[in-house]
This record gives sequence, structure tokens and C-alpha cells, in this order.
Amino acid sequence: MPVGTEVGSFATVEEENASSYSYDQVLVGGVGDAAFEISPDGLLKVAQTLDYETVSTMFVGVRVTDAGGDMRVQYFGVNLINETKPVIDAFAPVASSNTEIWMSGEILDTGSIAGVSEVGFLISNSPILEFNQTGVSKVAVNLDGNGTTFQWSHQILNHEKIYFRAYGESLEGVALSLEETFLPDPGFQPAADLNAIKITDKSGWWESPWFGTFYGDSENGWIYHSSLGWAYAIQSPVRGVWLWCNELDWLWTDQQVHPFFYSISKANWFYMAVESSDSTLFFDYLNNDWFLRRPDSTEPKRK
Repeated sequence: MPVGTEVGSFATVEEENASSYSYDQVLVGGVGDAAFEISPDGLLKVAQTLDYETVSTMFVGVRVTDAGGDMRVQYFGVNLINETKPVIDAFAPVASSNTEIWMSGEILDTGSIAGVSEVGFLISNSPILEFNQTGVSKVAVNLDGNGTTFQWSHQILNHEKIYFRAYGESLEGVALSLEETFLPDPGFQPAADLNAIKITDKSGWWESPWFGTFYGDSENGWIYHSSLGWAYAIQSPVRGVWLWCNELDWLWTDQQVHPFFYSISKANWFYMAVESSDSTLFFDYLNNDWFLRRPDSTEPKRK
């Protein structure tokens, strides 16, 4: 509790005519003598930092003097309340989409009479160990209408894993919740997975400097490649992209190895040698032979 805080006041009631009174402190020979001070108008104030763990009960003496010089001395016991940092909890994140999550926290115990002055979240792409950690974002939010819970909507970029902790701050210090994490569904994001940019005059079509031209729907992961035909694409958790193609099953490739494709079903590499919209020529390294594959569906309409 800060020095100068008013913790009480004294008043005098007499059955006779009202009079003016003044108050001063009387020493009692304990820690209360230095811990408190009394103003002439009867306010009891903190004179030095109080610590419940050191002394939880102190005594203070007060003398009241009326206008006629009559006085009376009274002794009082002051019991300290053990105030602590607040207790904060965080809930598991809720994904509203593959690029947005809702974080929620709750004040389980304010820890002090003054309550919690600020709540919010610490957010990072790596584990959060302390409140003022370098590279950690701090977002202060408002409490919900119930006065105990609070929320934040967070946008996720580049499929990154998110670490977050709820926090609460009071006069006693800052408290952190246990850590929560969120790992986005790899999904299919053409711009990130294939270094592609949208072809502005062709709705849904993309252009990759190494993968070529393709039609992509980021909501469901299906793409139409000019040589592979229809394929289902997901980001690899390590690097590159996995593609499921009819007859070829799952294939992996990335910018460094394309036009080579690794086949998970054959545990073997394919080389895409000649590409066209009618048929594509592959070399099968396991069988040491060439094979021709035709795209399995009609190309989407270009708007």
C-alpha cells in the first residue's frame, strides 16, 4: 500500500455541546508508531510501506483534545489484509477462420481490494517466459460486461504457430496465465505456398514463377494446373507443397526441386519433362521409364 494512503478516520461524539477537536498520535512502543501518522483532523494515513508477511497486526495510539483542553487517549489495533497479484486464466483459442483466432481470458481473483487495473494478452511466435520479453506483443483490452472475462481477435499470418498468455496488472504487480498455443491448419495459401500472385484480369487464376499458371481456391485447397490437371494442395509442415493427383497419389515438390516430384506411394521421384494442356510426359526413376499422363478434367473457365 503506497505511503500517504488514507486507511481510516477518527471522530468524537460527546453528549454535551459540540466542540472542535484535534488529534495527534500517541506512541505505543511498537511498529505501529512508525507505520502510521495521524493528521490534526483525525485522518489515519500510511507513513511507511506495509508488509503483511512481516507484521500483520499493529497498534496505534490516538489522543483527542477538545477546545477546552480536555483530552482522551485511545489505542486501536490495525489488521492488514494479505493482498497479492491477481490470478489470471486463459482459455483455449477458438478459430473463426484459418487466419483468425479468438483469445479469451478471465480474472479468477483480483488479489487486492483495489482490483485489477489492466488486462490483456501477450502474443508471440515463440514461447513466452516473462512479461517484458523481447519480441512479444502486448495487447491491452477492455473487460466484458461481467467484469471478469476479456477477449481479443488476432489475425494469423504465414501459417505461424501462435503462443499467448493472458495477463492482469494491479498495484501488487503483473500476473500471467499459463500459456496457450494455436497451430493453423496448413491449408492452401497460393501466395505463401507457391510464391504466386493473382492474375488480376482472370478471377481465381494465379501465376507462380516456378510452378506455372494454375487456378486455386484457398477455401478448399483444390487447384487446376495447366499440366497436372486437378490436384489437392496442402502446405508441407517443413517446406514445399504436397499435391494429390488422381492416379499419381500424393506428390511433393518445392521451388528448389521442381519440376521433380517425390511420390509418397512409390517412394520414388518423377521428373516432369514436357508440359502441355493435353498431356504431360514424366520420367519414372524407379522403373527407369517414361510415361504419359493426361490431365483428368476440363480446365476451369477463365473470366
